[in-house]
Amino acid sequence: VNNKFGEIKINDMGGDSVTVKVVIKIDNASQRKADDLLNKIQINIQKTGGMVSAETNIKEDFRNNESFTIDYLINIPKDKDLNITNKYGNVIINELDAKGYFEVSYGSLTAGNIKAPSGSPVKIMISYGQANLETINDADMEFKYSKLNIGEITQLVLVSKYSPIVNLHKISHLTLDSKYDAINIDEIDNLKSFSKYTNYKIGLLTGSF
Repeated sequence: VNNKFGEIKINDMGGDSVTVKVVIKIDNASQRKADDLLNKIQINIQKTGGMVSAETNIKEDFRNNESFTIDYLINIPKDKDLNITNKYGNVIINELDAKGYFEVSYGSLTAGNIKAPSGSPVKIMISYGQANLETINDADMEFKYSKLNIGEITQLVLVSKYSPIVNLHKISHLTLDSKYDAINIDEIDNLKSFSKYTNYKIGLLTGSF
């Protein structure tokens, strides 16, 4: 899914089917203006083999002073791979038990339980936003000017720049490349770090530094 100016919400409501609902909302616009704006927004949904793709395309001459959103509500089994890109909007996912790629700019990523397959860490890229993750087993992340909060994670490779808040409650293995960040860790087993101008606060280190 590739979207902009709206929210992407992903649920597993049961069953083995995939459904995609897109809602475009334009506030305080006349019917004529709303119709004109809608004609400049295209939602392309395609199915190729076992893959379903959805993309938001906005024409270059799109001009609008009104408030508008393009929101996706997706029902998909938790064991299906996800590739999500969203700009100027949030991504919400309850649970994932498969490969994942998430790129969010000027928005937030909120996730419950993420379990990546062995050898395929979830890829998360956040710029000018934030991520709030409950539990995750294995991830590669890139953060720029963003905030990160993780409850529990097993393996994390993190590249971060200018992130004012990086809160990790419990982590087993962290490999960190950091510049101008603030790193807060409650409990960690092993830490390998290369950093410049970064502040650290570590509660408990049970392994090696």
